[in-house]
Amino acid sequence: MFEELIELLRSNAQLILSFVLKIPCVIIALVIHEFAHSFTAYKLGDPTAKAEGRVSLNPFKHIDPVGAVCLFLFQVGWAKPVPINPKFFKNRRTGVVLTSLAGPLANFIASYICVIFFVVFLVIAQFNTSLFFYYVISVLTQFFLLLAGFNLVLALFNLLPIFPLDGSRILMTLLPRKISKPILRYEKYIAIGFILLLIIDNFTTKFIPSALEIVFDFVINTIFLYPLQNLANYLLFIFI
Repeated sequence: MFEELIELLRSNAQLILSFVLKIPCVIIALVIHEFAHSFTAYKLGDPTAKAEGRVSLNPFKHIDPVGAVCLFLFQVGWAKPVPINPKFFKNRRTGVVLTSLAGPLANFIASYICVIFFVVFLVIAQFNTSLFFYYVISVLTQFFLLLAGFNLVLALFNLLPIFPLDGSRILMTLLPRKISKPILRYEKYIAIGFILLLIIDNFTTKFIPSALEIVFDFVINTIFLYPLQNLANYLLFIFI
């Protein structure tokens, strides 16, 4: 029985490792996103998030327990929304837009940094033949690749102009008041409906993830992977 268990774990080692690494990757990506919102709002004059302890890299300040559970069960989750009060901004419109953009932008930057680390560890691996070292590098490269992916998906997904995502805040702020005001009355209902739609779709047609994947693949390949591939080739050319 014990030998069968060992064999089962060994045969599924890669799957188990991937699942274990996903947990810190998701947490880190969410913390980066929420911290960026809080920090930007604070720097633009709004002390609301600061007063609630949200200008912090402590995961417990940002992670919503229910949202975290839903993320792993239904692949749809959320963190605690960052409280902001636009009245504190010198320019309300600019403040809201910059605060909303801060989260996705921070995730984009984090993705690039992670891929750079990924390439660096690949380069380092060329200079050592130790089996233990190989396994360590393998875990590190997988970790940074997963972290880059989660950051990138989180950034792109949050730019969609749908409640409760950051893109909706940006759109509502830029639209004329006479157009945005009627829409904002139904903000909560649209947000709940969108989340429920994602959960239901995840167990049925999976149409939404497939449609988003097409869009994300295009964006990733054109503005992300192409320049990073050139960077990777350049670094490998220099060091190998």
